Amino acid sequence: MIKNIKPICIIPARGGSKRIKNKNLVKISGKSLIEHSIAIAKKSKIFSKIFVSTDSKKIAKVSKKAGAEVPFLRPKHLSGPQTTIKETLHDFILSLGSENVKYHCCLFPAAILIKPKDLRVAYLKTQNNKYDAILSVVENKTFFRSFIKKKKFVEFVWNKNSKKMSQQLKPAYNDAGAFYFFNTKKYLQTKKILLKKTSIYILDKYTGIDVDNTKDLKFLKFAFKFKKSF
Repeated sequence: MIKNIKPICIIPARGGSKRIKNKNLVKISGKSLIEHSIAIAKKSKIFSKIFVSTDSKKIAKVSKKAGAEVPFLRPKHLSGPQTTIKETLHDFILSLGSENVKYHCCLFPAAILIKPKDLRVAYLKTQNNKYDAILSVVENKTFFRSFIKKKKFVEFVWNKNSKKMSQQLKPAYNDAGAFYFFNTKKYLQTKKILLKKTSIYILDKYTGIDVDNTKDLKFLKFAFKFKKSF
């Protein structure tokens, strides 16, 4: 049973990827995505331990060399493309025996544009305000003006906002796919990502890039070159 005051960081890095082959081992500026994310977690200096959850021996080897711990490989039933992050985290925490650690952080391997400061500030915000969770997001200024196609034509998703000026619309956000902190006990009890008292940590739109396809990856590589400028 692990008992620490500081939060534990879990980086989920599955080996298989249909859209981007070996995505977590793709190199940018000489380092793989998993190496960059481990380095950011280490530099934040807020974690008692940094773990990588993976089913890949190669990712495990690279992760250990970069300074993370990989105590076991992910079981096969949690290694498929349909496996949710909720299932992964729940199983990992129980297998690790860290359910008594107050907070955990899920940090995604492709979140290489965030700064260590982002993790520190988000954690302090969670702790000081006694939030159940805090989710990294990017603002979506077009959310309330989104369209869907119906046969030949399109219509507003939110019809009630179709006649409003943009400055009249409420702020809306997308999950940045970068990181989130959560209260361990409440997460294990509910198995929900969005807990009752969940707040947000807003990232710049050029920082929170969720890598789902090759176009996202190209943009990530481009943005990384200019990381220090934003």
